[in-house]
Amino acid sequence: MESNIIIQKQEKCSQNMTPVYKSLSEDVINQNLTEVSFEELRNFLLDDNIFPPSYVDKNRSFISFLEVQKLPFTLESMVKYIEHKKLKKQEIAPATARNRKYQMRRICQELILANPEKWSSVDQFKLDTFFSKLKTGTRQTRGVSKDRILTKEEIERLLQFSPKTWKLIFLFLAMTGVRVSEMISIIRRRCVVNKSEVSITFTGKGNKQRKIVIPKELYDSICKTFPSRYYLFSTKRGTPFDRRHIWRGCNRIGQSILGRPIGVHIFRHSLATQLIESGVELKKVSDYLGHSDTTITNDMYVHLDVLSLDEIPVFKESLNESDV
Repeated sequence: MESNIIIQKQEKCSQNMTPVYKSLSEDVINQNLTEVSFEELRNFLLDDNIFPPSYVDKNRSFISFLEVQKLPFTLESMVKYIEHKKLKKQEIAPATARNRKYQMRRICQELILANPEKWSSVDQFKLDTFFSKLKTGTRQTRGVSKDRILTKEEIERLLQFSPKTWKLIFLFLAMTGVRVSEMISIIRRRCVVNKSEVSITFTGKGNKQRKIVIPKELYDSICKTFPSRYYLFSTKRGTPFDRRHIWRGCNRIGQSILGRPIGVHIFRHSLATQLIESGVELKKVSDYLGHSDTTITNDMYVHLDVLSLDEIPVFKESLNESDV
């Protein structure tokens, strides 16, 4: 792609940088990607039809960084942005670097999806190699707060008032806890129908084989509603859904019915929390969600509230006014 704006590449960026990637060799960083004009990149990154609002804000910061540092959109400039810190800071937090890494990965994925004729498989290979070698330190899993899950009552309201197609999507997500990318890639020939349930095998995150089960009634309703004979969920043309379509639908319908936008992942969080709180063994929940370790499930979904006075032994018989 021809660049419409010539941006000088500096040999040295701002001094307020913290080298957080020690495993990246120069031959990985210096690989050339398809060029993108600065104006085209700006318009793309600020498009709220492509990125959720939180990402648009982050992308605005990235655009500003490229402008100030006079850098083109390259692998090297992405590293410099990830390492960039404010003037008075000596280093950036690993979590900040990790979030910026995911932001850069999302940007590249969306660019490839939007421009398949310009971004080749060679670009994809370079990016896969680049991101696989970026190391941001030990991952610290953060717990999912209770305000990021749906109650059973909220899910029932969604199912009651949503259009039929969305009702089936929400019900499937709520019962399986799959990621949206996993849901839209499920194919029918990997669905095994038994008497009362359907076992579905698919490839999940990290290329791991997973298996989920749903009631046969739900499976039959999905097959009657979505026309594709190949994909379980599909558009009217029989093609797989774009995950952004599912994301926008969740936001819109959540706002309409619950008074707040919701993300697709909220169904996963809700299922995991409900299973654990109902006493299902942690290992079973972890395997069902496709986590690599039960500690991830435990850290994310075991919600420990502050102890109440009723839960603390106060030894009332030992307390009297003279002791206080």
